[in-house]
Amino acid sequence: LRPRLLHQPLGAIAEESPAAAADPKECAARLEAAGRLLEAVQRLCLVPRPTFRDALFFPHASALERLLALLRRAKFTIDVCVYCVTEERLVAALREKAAAGVAVRIVSDEDQAFNKGAAIFKTAAFAYTVVDEPLHEGANGRKAEGEREKRMHHKFCVLDHRILATGSFNWTGAASSRNCENILVSSEPKLVSAYSAEFERLHAAFSRSNPVSTAAAATKLQAALRGRAARLPPAMGRAQSSQGTAEEKVAAALSQLLAQAPSGRLSLGACRALLQRLNLRPVQARWLLHTATEECCELMRRRGRRRGAAAEMAALLSSLGSLAATLESDLLMPPSAAAATLFFPSVAAREELCGVLATARHTLDVCVFTLSDRRIADTVLDAHKRGAAVRLITDDVTAMNDGSLVFELAEA
Repeated sequence: LRPRLLHQPLGAIAEESPAAAADPKECAARLEAAGRLLEAVQRLCLVPRPTFRDALFFPHASALERLLALLRRAKFTIDVCVYCVTEERLVAALREKAAAGVAVRIVSDEDQAFNKGAAIFKTAAFAYTVVDEPLHEGANGRKAEGEREKRMHHKFCVLDHRILATGSFNWTGAASSRNCENILVSSEPKLVSAYSAEFERLHAAFSRSNPVSTAAAATKLQAALRGRAARLPPAMGRAQSSQGTAEEKVAAALSQLLAQAPSGRLSLGACRALLQRLNLRPVQARWLLHTATEECCELMRRRGRRRGAAAEMAALLSSLGSLAATLESDLLMPPSAAAATLFFPSVAAREELCGVLATARHTLDVCVFTLSDRRIADTVLDAHKRGAAVRLITDDVTAMNDGSLVFELAEA
C-alpha cells in the first residue's frame, strides 16, 4: 500500500466491534491499538516534509536577491563553507547579520584567500574565519614532493542549523553575473544535519592550524553565541516542541474539536485548521498523533458504560483517520528512494555516486564543470551502452585540459 492509504484499515477495526458493545475500556483499547498502528505507519513509511525548499540558477536577476533574502532569515547562526568569497553584497549581508548578534563562521580555501579581490580577511573582522591547511612546502618554497594539490572546494552554508543552501555557486561576482551556477535550498533535517556535521569537522580541524580571524572577531563570536543561547526558547532543544506548543494546549484543542464535531467525527477541513492554528512543524507530526490517540482514549473512558459506545468509538476512529490523513498530506511525505549525501575526498563516496549513476535506465543528464575521473566516465559510458540516453554539458575550457574525458565520451 502507498503510505497515504494506510489509514484506511481503521474502518476494519470499527466494523469488528460488536454493535451492542458498551464497555468503554474495550473501546478505548481498540482506539489505542488503532493509534499505535497509525504511529507505526508514520514512523516506518513517512518522513517530515521540508518546510523550505528552493532552487536558484545563475546568472539570473533574481537569484542573488533570493540568496540575500535567505541570509537575512537567519536569527541565530550562519555557517559558511565556500571555496572563494569576493561578492561584496554577500559580505555586507553577513556583516549586517553579525552586527545584529548572529554568530557567523566561515571556512574557506587558503589559496583563494590571498587572491586579488578576496574578502576573507575582511570577514575576519566580524566572523570567526578559518582556511584549510596550506601545502607543506619543500626547501625551494614549492609543495613537497609527492604531495598533490588540494582544495577546500565546498560551496554551502547552513542557517540556524535548519536551512541548507548548497550547490556549485562560489560567492563571487563572476558566479552571480556570468557563470552557470546553481544552489539547492532545503530544510530537510537529514541533509541539514549531514552538512552541519561536515562544517563542524572542517572548522574544528582548520581552527587548530590556520585561523584567520582576529582576537576581536573571536570575542564577538563568543558574545553572539552566548546571546543566541539566551534568546533560544526553552523548548528549542526538544524535538517535540520547538514552537513552544505544550502538550496540554494540543490536548485541549483536540478535546474541544471532538466535543464540537458532529457525532464526534473530525473532518479533514477541521484537522487542517487545527494544524494551521497550532503552527506545528513537520517533526512534531508523530507527537501530535500520539497525543490525539491518548485524548481519544481518555474521552472514551470518560463516556462510561452505556449503549452506543461502539458507535462513539467508530466516530473517534474516523477522527484519528482524518487527522492522520491531514498529517500525511501537510507535514509528512514518503522518503526519497535515492536520497544520499556524499562528501569528498572519499573512495566510498565515489563508489556510491557510481552506484547511483548505474541505476539509470532511460535517461542520464550530466551537467558538470569538468570530467576527468575514469571510474565515473566509465559508469556514464556503461549507461549509454545499456541504451540510456546520455546527455553531457560541460565547460569549453576544461574540456580541452589534459586528462579530460569529454571528447572520449563524445566519440562513444
